[in-house]
Amino acid sequence: MSLILVIIVGYLLGSLPFSFWLGKARGIDLRRVGSGNIGATNLARVLDARWGFLAFILDGGKGFLAVFLAGYISTFFTDNIMSVPMLKITGGIISILGHNWSIWVKFKGGKGVATSAGVFVGLAPITLLIVLGIWVAVFIPFGYVSLASLVAAISLPILMLAGIGGKVALPIIIFSCIVTVLIIIRHRLNIKRLIQGRENKFGRRR
Repeated sequence: MSLILVIIVGYLLGSLPFSFWLGKARGIDLRRVGSGNIGATNLARVLDARWGFLAFILDGGKGFLAVFLAGYISTFFTDNIMSVPMLKITGGIISILGHNWSIWVKFKGGKGVATSAGVFVGLAPITLLIVLGIWVAVFIPFGYVSLASLVAAISLPILMLAGIGGKVALPIIIFSCIVTVLIIIRHRLNIKRLIQGRENKFGRRR
């Protein structure tokens, strides 16, 4: 029963399309402007960085909350078929999937970077802090959100395997590899544009 609840709660939390709703509150449909993506980056590009930052925090918050509630739900049951760490990982991955394929917007969604960051705040906070530093270190000189996100995502399992940021359990390392692959897949068009030199730097409108 705990696993079912974790999946339901994780998906419902992850599926909340905060960027899309914030855009709607300003009379903008993110699906029809900018890159067409309903994530925080497109919101920041279409409106301004403050709105994008707010969306990033909200998206990260739902990822963290999915992990936290998974641990909380496990305390109500004595016949859990999964360990608490595995329930937390399950809540995390389901929330990311919910963000990427939200029931509220016909199973469309963002690219999962902010939600993934929130998930790893709950699972490996020190490592995530280092990854955020890497994101900033790439973004400031190059100005590409997509490039910074990709480099940060790839660095996550590498840092864990190297033990930088503290010892992390093997299931979390495996989970981080899955998340990295998922982020790369969601950024495949960005990768193509980066290779072709057509990717927009942050602050430039299409």
